[in-house]
Amino acid sequence: GAREPTVRILVVAVQAVVVAIVLTLPWVVGTALAGKGSVAIFGLPLSGATAPDWGDILRFAVGPAAGAPGGHLVSPGPRRGRGPIELRVILGPHTEFFDADLAAQLAATALRVGEASNRVGVRLVAERPLPRRDTELRSTPMVVGAVQVPPDGQPIILGVDHATLGGYPVAAVVVGADLALLGQCRPGEDIRLVPVSFAEARRAAAAAARQLRRAVVGRYPTEPA
Repeated sequence: GAREPTVRILVVAVQAVVVAIVLTLPWVVGTALAGKGSVAIFGLPLSGATAPDWGDILRFAVGPAAGAPGGHLVSPGPRRGRGPIELRVILGPHTEFFDADLAAQLAATALRVGEASNRVGVRLVAERPLPRRDTELRSTPMVVGAVQVPPDGQPIILGVDHATLGGYPVAAVVVGADLALLGQCRPGEDIRLVPVSFAEARRAAAAAARQLRRAVVGRYPTEPA
């Protein structure tokens, strides 16, 4: 009826006000916490805040002196230690493409992160190429942490931006508990792949989950106190 255009205008106006508040409120709160002058939003004054101006010096606290804000992680994450970075892996699923002693070969092969590594995959340089059958797979779904072995025997561990499908056989898969450590590997670092059982992988995942729950502090705990 005749009231419909008016109602639509009111709805659009309310939506615009809500969007403006959502976009402006984080800046207003941030400047208010900075303790400068006063600022107003929609004509409502907020004491202790003002907009930064040209020439203002913004100071950021760095290090332990800055204090720990509420609701954040304090865990240092997986520890590197000395020597090669050890990544636990579960063998397979394409073990038929490799020698029967695949587990021993993986554990004994010295690997180094190659310069061509990126978020798609960590390209490893093997001291001795990993032997495999000279055949390819049909395109197969892949996951983060899959250790693919191309024909040249130089393994590639798939990263977070990997393709959804792949045609190289997968000798092993990095356990979920060590994926964070995989993401920290830098070119030139040495790596060892350590085959483990499914039971060991499940225990590692449970331990990592417990560490994460203890690491969360502040306003949003992951489990009751």
